[in-house]
Amino acid sequence: MTKMTEGRTAFENIAHLFAFTKTVLDKYILTFNLLKLAIVSGKTVILVNDVTQAYRMKYFLAKFSLRSFVLSTDMPKAQVSSILHFFNIGQFELLIMLQKGYSKRPMIKDITNIINFDMPVDPESYVHRIGRTGRAGSDGIAISFCTQDELDELRAIEK
Repeated sequence: MTKMTEGRTAFENIAHLFAFTKTVLDKYILTFNLLKLAIVSGKTVILVNDVTQAYRMKYFLAKFSLRSFVLSTDMPKAQVSSILHFFNIGQFELLIMLQKGYSKRPMIKDITNIINFDMPVDPESYVHRIGRTGRAGSDGIAISFCTQDELDELRAIEK
């Protein structure tokens, strides 16, 4: 691991990548390629906009023997704590989360990569979630997938 460069914020310490896709299916194919081919390795959080999409992603990854867990806003606190505990100690490396809606911010440690499967709905949530990777003390990667329908969200983030 490398230390953060002096004078740079956590947000500036990571690489921000954007992948433009034609369809949602293309997003699944990109996710599969990034993970299965180990292009992206280490603790990875996949952010989605709704719980249905989260479980679609979990079952898709399971078809290819990629073990992941979903962290949802409607889960009991004990279950959330258990999932976070095992993720934080390294029992598994893929966590699928909703973009927002948590009453208490989940404490996730040492994230290396964030994949925004769905574009964040507002720039503040993008900065908040991506900054978490930079605070892990590594040169992390934030990859955001964008379709034609999500160009407005991308333009807001660019500003």
